[in-house]
Amino acid sequence: NINIVNVTGVADQANNLSVNSVSAYPNPFVRNAKISFTLVDMALVTLDMTQLHGKKITTLLNGMLPPGDYLIDWNPEIMTTETYLVILMVGDKRKVIKLQQLLP
Repeated sequence: NINIVNVTGVADQANNLSVNSVSAYPNPFVRNAKISFTLVDMALVTLDMTQLHGKKITTLLNGMLPPGDYLIDWNPEIMTTETYLVILMVGDKRKVIKLQQLLP
């Protein structure tokens, strides 16, 4: 269950990187986590959630997105203690961060 919001619609065009930042919070989380990232150019974006050992859980995004700040509210279907990798691909660039889920 996800909710995707394009927060600003326009990013800082002075930065020539495809991705300024990616973060996930709260970290650790219990029921849902917010994943945010910024695009400075139109780009093909893929956002995958995998378990720490590499098994893919879900693909949250897969498509072209315009520049802007994005916020994804992710609520995993299974409540467990798990460490996930958030893998953001923008064009041929990849950013990976760890995100931990705890039981309530």
